[in-house]
Amino acid sequence: MHYHPATFWFIFAPMSPNGKLKLSLILNLLLIAALAGIFTRQYRKKQEEQKRAAEEAAKPHLYTDNPQYAEQTDFYTLFGTQANIVMLGNSHYYRIHWNELLGRGDVANRGIGSDITEGYLNRMQSVLSASPKICFIEGGGNDIFWKVPVDTILQHIGQITRILKDHKIKPVLTALFFAGHDFPHNDSSKYNNQVALLNEGLHRMAIADTLPIIDINKQLIDKDRYLKREYVRGDGIHLTSAAYAIWRDSVNAVLNREGF
Repeated sequence: MHYHPATFWFIFAPMSPNGKLKLSLILNLLLIAALAGIFTRQYRKKQEEQKRAAEEAAKPHLYTDNPQYAEQTDFYTLFGTQANIVMLGNSHYYRIHWNELLGRGDVANRGIGSDITEGYLNRMQSVLSASPKICFIEGGGNDIFWKVPVDTILQHIGQITRILKDHKIKPVLTALFFAGHDFPHNDSSKYNNQVALLNEGLHRMAIADTLPIIDINKQLIDKDRYLKREYVRGDGIHLTSAAYAIWRDSVNAVLNREGF
């Protein structure tokens, strides 16, 4: 599109001081209107993003929302060997090679990173298919992160122990580990308060159902109930080799006591 030079005569034509003032006011008003439009669009976009985030946060977290769940349970379909010992849990189990850690060849790892206890319940067949004699259970941290009530976590773990008992498998509970000072995904003190409540419930369950329970937290935490620096990685939640060495000794102690 072409414009005749005369179209913009008013910009270049000589102006009186009063005319220049009017033009300046008009230009300023146009600029203000343009900026207001930009700010309005940005504000509305931010509001929409906040609304979507709030809607997502309000949705209940499902164990199937975790991509690692589908991947690992798919792999389980390939496994057909029998294992005397099963480790059922989340990333605390998944991140270590238990056969090598324990110096054995009869351990099946059923840990899935980011899994919640409802997920454990829905993959119990992967435990039962190994026909183990004993099953160590550890979890609840991801549940706490997703705001699953402690009572619900305990109900899930109780259901798991009953399924194991029904199949003549010895359940062993594991107290949840506290977080370190640098746990970034949640306020560590609030998370640790929930951990303490869960562990109290696990100890009550162990007494009521006569179950072994492993709780090495006293060896790992400081006076303020945070994991000591030497036992926790930079993410504030996962364990170092020094912590796993202590955990290994406790697992072996249970195995020896139970005749495994």
